[in-house]
Amino acid sequence: MSTGVGIRIDTRDPDEARFRLADTYSPHILTVDDRSGFRARHGTGGTAELGVHYLSYGTGTTLLDAVPFEDFVLVSRPVRGRFTVRAEGAERLLSPGEPVALDSHTAYHLRWQDDCTLLTLRLARKEFETAAAEISGRPAPARLRFPLGRRPSPTGLTAVDQVTRFLVRDAVPSGLLTSAPLIRGQVLRLVVAGLLEAYDVVARTDEPGSGGAVSPAAVRRAIAYLEGAAAEDIRITDIAAAARLSPRALQEAFRKHVGTTPMRYLKSVRLARAHAELRVAEEGVTVASVAYRWGFGNLGRFSAEYRREFGRSPSEVLRAAR
Repeated sequence: MSTGVGIRIDTRDPDEARFRLADTYSPHILTVDDRSGFRARHGTGGTAELGVHYLSYGTGTTLLDAVPFEDFVLVSRPVRGRFTVRAEGAERLLSPGEPVALDSHTAYHLRWQDDCTLLTLRLARKEFETAAAEISGRPAPARLRFPLGRRPSPTGLTAVDQVTRFLVRDAVPSGLLTSAPLIRGQVLRLVVAGLLEAYDVVARTDEPGSGGAVSPAAVRRAIAYLEGAAAEDIRITDIAAAARLSPRALQEAFRKHVGTTPMRYLKSVRLARAHAELRVAEEGVTVASVAYRWGFGNLGRFSAEYRREFGRSPSEVLRAAR
């Protein structure tokens, strides 16, 4: 079990396991072939928006039939044993390390075999579908499905694997997901970007985009929102709502009136806030703590962007403040 992931359930009673796990996942039917070898162990870490879960059912074969999850998306892989997923006439048998994406809208039949332990990333559906719309350029979030019969691309799986390793080894054990919401939002979007690259998703939405001319006043509303909420985990849909535009119209308006994108403008605001903090930092403040607070998870990239913007490294500015 990974450091930072706390055991929430440890029981040999299948009925107790089913009842308690339904609160975390969804109502389901649990079938156990060997009650003597049954032991449900469930551990979680992270947050409701992005979490890391471990789940095992002991040495026998355990079957789980679930209703659609509705509120979340799972990216699961066995770390030992074998795991089988079946849905809508397709089936995948997974060996250790091989991932599968389970969407919010499909009813799955799942099987744990050979003392299988499952490592799962759990993403809140709203955040997942909002980030997917931002990344893919859709004007509004859509209902996304991952057809089980379509094999994922190696490039996308590598990206998802790298983020998973960071979550399991660093972000969850350090408490970064709970203490740094801007970093959490960025990591979630990295997971979503990898999933979109890996899987041929099917999107369904009835929400049209909006077009037409956009006044500078709408851009000013967006900028005022970005300046006032820079410390929050801002999505493109949040900025669009503040500007009273569709996300697509917002992007076009920023390119026309500001010469950049809304998210790049937000990064410049956060960089300026980090600079202001470093200039007056007291004893005990570190470059890393300031960078993380303002959403810069890669310290090397933060230092390079900071130097490019302000002509000095963040550590030089911090030393001068003391």
